[in-house]
Amino acid sequence: SDLRTGTMESKLDIPLHGYSVNIVKHCGPGLSEIFSSKFGCVATFEGVEFERDWSIASPTVAPEKRCAVSLPMGVQASVWKADLTKFPVEAVVNAANSHLQHWGGLAQALSEAGGPTIQRECADYVKKYGDLKTGEAIVSDAGLLQCKKIIHAVGPDLPRHPSKPDVSQAKPLLEKAIKSILDKVKENQLTTVAIPAISSGLFHYPLPECFHMGCTLSSNQKMLILIYVKFCMSILRHCMTMENSTLELLFDLKKQQLGCSTSQTMFQCIPAQFCEMVSHVGFHAECAPPEAYGDGIYFTGTVRTAMKTWKERNEEYLYFVEAEVLTGDSTAGKPGLILPPAKGKDPHILYDSVTGGSDVAVIFSGYQALPRYIITCKRV
Repeated sequence: SDLRTGTMESKLDIPLHGYSVNIVKHCGPGLSEIFSSKFGCVATFEGVEFERDWSIASPTVAPEKRCAVSLPMGVQASVWKADLTKFPVEAVVNAANSHLQHWGGLAQALSEAGGPTIQRECADYVKKYGDLKTGEAIVSDAGLLQCKKIIHAVGPDLPRHPSKPDVSQAKPLLEKAIKSILDKVKENQLTTVAIPAISSGLFHYPLPECFHMGCTLSSNQKMLILIYVKFCMSILRHCMTMENSTLELLFDLKKQQLGCSTSQTMFQCIPAQFCEMVSHVGFHAECAPPEAYGDGIYFTGTVRTAMKTWKERNEEYLYFVEAEVLTGDSTAGKPGLILPPAKGKDPHILYDSVTGGSDVAVIFSGYQALPRYIITCKRV
């Protein structure tokens, strides 16, 4: 048995004998984590099969469907609270690190449940091709798991408390990771796949954005996507798709009028009695929070900011609208505005919207926003 440890510049082989072999059998994944976090090097163990301490095994979780929604192209997406090692799908996704060392979290759970074949195949890949790059994915045998394949994907790793620029910089890499997963599903002719909230745990990517991105990208594939979310998405209760051809037409006309080539995905928290109105006639200023930036229609860039912006609501259930918003040319807002301010000396040439900091946008025409989903959550 050997311990191999080192950086990209150097490697060191350390033979293991006697009692040290027993330690590695019981604590190998933890030792790998210590080497990585404290010394910045990768430790791999050869000729040793790790033993699981069944006395501290986590209890089995009964599968519980929290939400289901029909997406475009015939895709069915659902959110589950479940044990991914026993979930009845053709493929499960492992939120892997670039070294494909399955020493913690979901990766360790899948590797232990599936047996040594999974780690062995991943080690062979790294030995042959090097580390798996962020945004990429590979497929391995599922070992003893009931699924056919495991898709190992590497998402972006963010600081513990990521800033908005951190999240913006990581977003393309997370999109690439999810697209890589779906490409592997298609290549292997799989019809069902369980995808965790990639990067949301140890890698600190905001969970609601992980969920949204998974649904958005999955809708471009003609397959059944089962989205498994491990962490605080237990608050999610229902997700309803809104399709209104009249609102879409008015939104497209407004986009042409403003000269906006793209829109932003944003959120609004509304009372229950406004849900039907929004789905039929769109947005109005009645749902605005305390009007610190103008008497307009408020949206936020994240669900987290929406909860803070509309924090005076104490209902058991919260209702969020996800919308495409045309912010166009924007400037800072202020109390009392009923229209965006003028851009210059000509009072007829106005800004398209105003902002309330980095994550709040205020528009003054309901046609500048198109509702996509109403998401019902239970406050916890």
